[in-house]
Amino acid sequence: MPVNHVGNTANGNTIGALASLTGSVLAGRTSLLPIYEVRYSVLSSNTVVGPNFVTVVKSINRDNRTDLANNYRQPTDHDDRDGNLPVAPGGRVVYREYYLAGNLLAWPGFVRLVADMGNRRLFITPTHYDVWLQSPAAAIGAAIGAPVASATAGARNPFYLVGGAGAINDIFI
Repeated sequence: MPVNHVGNTANGNTIGALASLTGSVLAGRTSLLPIYEVRYSVLSSNTVVGPNFVTVVKSINRDNRTDLANNYRQPTDHDDRDGNLPVAPGGRVVYREYYLAGNLLAWPGFVRLVADMGNRRLFITPTHYDVWLQSPAAAIGAAIGAPVASATAGARNPFYLVGGAGAINDIFI
């Protein structure tokens, strides 16, 4: 499947502008790409993630059956086959996926929230799990048919940790 490098860079840099990029708090387990934190309070007060952000975070339910009835929940769990999340799924680590409709990013269909139910963490990906290039010029020149390798200069993790989401949903810390 072709990768929209320009769209990923636009979305990634938009969320990145809201994040704390002074130090990563986590890294991808196999990609080793840093995962930066963006505070829930910053995302919820910014119109770019749209009016449904708070609604989706509030709607996440501990009970899997109840949560599957959630209008924003995807029918399958995210399997993180690219190793960009800090812990492999399995056992108590389940990555539930939620679509963030109504966001105002340049490429709105790419945005997902991913809840790590085992570790009580919430992530946002503005690139639908694609590693992306921070430089717009590099994104324009990237091969359309190929994903960005994590070792590529300027490659960024597709996930941001949403810190402080426990303020709105006690599932998260």
